[in-house]
Amino acid sequence: MIDRNNDKDSLGSNGLLPQLESLAGEFVYLIRHELRQIKGEVQLADGQIFLLMILSRLPFCKASDIACHIGITSGAVTGMTDKLVNMGLITRERSEEDRRVVLFSITDKGRETVHKIVEIRGAWLRNFLCQLSIEEMEKAVEVFAKLKALIELRRSGNDPAEPSP
Repeated sequence: MIDRNNDKDSLGSNGLLPQLESLAGEFVYLIRHELRQIKGEVQLADGQIFLLMILSRLPFCKASDIACHIGITSGAVTGMTDKLVNMGLITRERSEEDRRVVLFSITDKGRETVHKIVEIRGAWLRNFLCQLSIEEMEKAVEVFAKLKALIELRRSGNDPAEPSP
């Protein structure tokens, strides 16, 4: 573990932080590049895949909820969902309670597509992970879990690393 008070050089310009920043950037780039092949197999964009994943866990979702989950405008939701509706992967319906509200749900074909994506991603990931030792996998789980928690904390607005206004 790094003692941040006594070993600032290990975090500085010649230390661990630049290495971690560089490796993290390269890792994200390589993952995205590899996952593009999966997108090509299902002919869907990242946002559309993410939307299918969301809808596979929910009975239905409002357009405004989709915009919030994905971080896009309501207008962009229309373009994204049009293709998925035309492909028969999701349905678009008006709410019976409020006709202004548009509800989306996944179809059986959409669930099959999600299953295919999950299988392809899983096989791809297992191919790399099986080359790690148990100890390396345990360390990776620990580090990724901590990073995920820190990111979620920041997103919630409770990041202790951020100075208070």
